[in-house]
Amino acid sequence: MKLLQHWGPEGFTNHTKKIQEFYRMKRDQLVSALEKEIPRELAEWHSPSAGMFLWIKIHGVKDTTQLISEKAVNNKVVMVPGRAFTPNGDDSRLVS
Repeated sequence: MKLLQHWGPEGFTNHTKKIQEFYRMKRDQLVSALEKEIPRELAEWHSPSAGMFLWIKIHGVKDTTQLISEKAVNNKVVMVPGRAFTPNGDDSRLVS
């Protein structure tokens, strides 16, 4: 509360704009890297217009937990399996 009082409405608005730009830049960098490095026949994604997550569907991989733990973590890439975003870990609708 003290921080908001210190910043005031204008300071808070400026701060949120800086955060939005930071995450927009990170999103654009990730999408650019995906487009350069990952063939579309291996995976699909859509650049989000809001939110903090980019959903990547890897064709032929139903559960990305092992892939994330073996490859992403070792390369200091933060990824979360899609099932983390479903009620009760039900991933039956994640794969088409």
